[in-house]
Amino acid sequence: MPLRSALALLGLFLSTTVGAQLLNLSPYSRFGLGDLYNSGNPSTLTMGGVRTTLNDASILNAENPATLGALFNTTLQTNLRFNGLRISDGDQSNTLTNGFVDQFQMAFKRPGAATGYLIGMSPFSTTGYVIQTEEDLPNVGPVNYTYEGAGGITRAYAGFGRKFNVPTYRYFYDKEGSKTDSVRYNRHVISAGTTLNYYFGNVRQQRLVDIQNATFLDTRATDDFKVSDVNVDIGLHYEWAMRIKFGKDRKIVERLIFQAGLIYSPEFEMNTTVESFSESVIIQSASAFPVDTGFALSGTGSSTMPQRLRSGIAFNYYNRDGRHFLLAADYEQRDWTRFKTTLDEAVIAPGLVTSTEISVGMQYTPKPIEEANNLFQRSNYRAGFRSTATYLSVQGQQVNDRALSLGASIPMVSSRSASKFHLGIEIGGRGENNGVMIREDYVNAFIGFSLSPFFKNAWFIQRKYD
Repeated sequence: MPLRSALALLGLFLSTTVGAQLLNLSPYSRFGLGDLYNSGNPSTLTMGGVRTTLNDASILNAENPATLGALFNTTLQTNLRFNGLRISDGDQSNTLTNGFVDQFQMAFKRPGAATGYLIGMSPFSTTGYVIQTEEDLPNVGPVNYTYEGAGGITRAYAGFGRKFNVPTYRYFYDKEGSKTDSVRYNRHVISAGTTLNYYFGNVRQQRLVDIQNATFLDTRATDDFKVSDVNVDIGLHYEWAMRIKFGKDRKIVERLIFQAGLIYSPEFEMNTTVESFSESVIIQSASAFPVDTGFALSGTGSSTMPQRLRSGIAFNYYNRDGRHFLLAADYEQRDWTRFKTTLDEAVIAPGLVTSTEISVGMQYTPKPIEEANNLFQRSNYRAGFRSTATYLSVQGQQVNDRALSLGASIPMVSSRSASKFHLGIEIGGRGENNGVMIREDYVNAFIGFSLSPFFKNAWFIQRKYD
């Protein structure tokens, strides 16, 4: 049983991705469940990761299902992510780069409907590292150790969200105090939604011991970690028209909107399988050839995933010139000390800590699209900051991650729809080069798009006449 416990612990230090694509380059991804993926689209990521309150009518925010009802139309959304990473340890450093398709999401929404539906897929956590060390053992000689890991946990999901308008009336009076007109508008909007998530992954970790002395055989140990299970996310969204001003023509000319959002994921158990084997190998020309199997074990059990709570607020201000200013902030906390794996009768807790994240972002839009005269006025511009205390602790020091971001959404004018291109960049760093941890400085670049149909050519609508 202690041996199986050790095997399970090794398996827990890994995570996977869709297919065999390597999405991570960080040595920190060796621990815990790997790197918990900073999910979202370029619109949310370039606002520091703010995602509980964003409910743009033309941009799909899959992170909070309650916002689906705010979409104007059916929307397809995906993006590419390019990553540059510089790792520093002491006076040594290394630079790595990669790029990949980030996610796929599609929302189904009929114009004017209060309910929207969602399907999608994105990484939940990723891992990908190669670590090499050397040691000179007495009576053995030089020994090279190579640690490799790749994979992660993927999340496939489907959900829906619905909004409930709470209208009110503004009455207008003449000089004599007689009622002359009225305008109906939504003073409050309450939205709710839920997402059913299916988590699955296949992870492999290997340790290769290369003994330079030819009288000794080399060894290779391999651990496979597999998970699969379902859980739900619950989303809430509230919008309050704090201040509304009308012009002489009875139209709204100025608005101040307050928003609040909440995303909750309850604690759940993931089915877990760990398979492990060790073998003697001969290394020739950088390839390992098996000679004999030392042992092979497998076990099944479950991993406890702690509950997640993320909340946020936002203020939207639309002035008389049509300019839109958005300021938003999110806060998330997750108690990873509750994470553990039960494998047969063994309970393994890898020593994770409580993680927190603070995100602050802003967005500026020069003109509403129906009044804009050029592409600059039609575009959205964003900036943000994120500070994350991760669930990793190295010799009592928690690993912190901080980043600044910038981005823009540019309408596809020729499409005659609400479709947009999204561009963004995030610059940040994690850890410290202090002899205990390593330092990672990174740049993430995002390129994405949101596609929606022209209103005269709606998707998924069966026509009565051709």
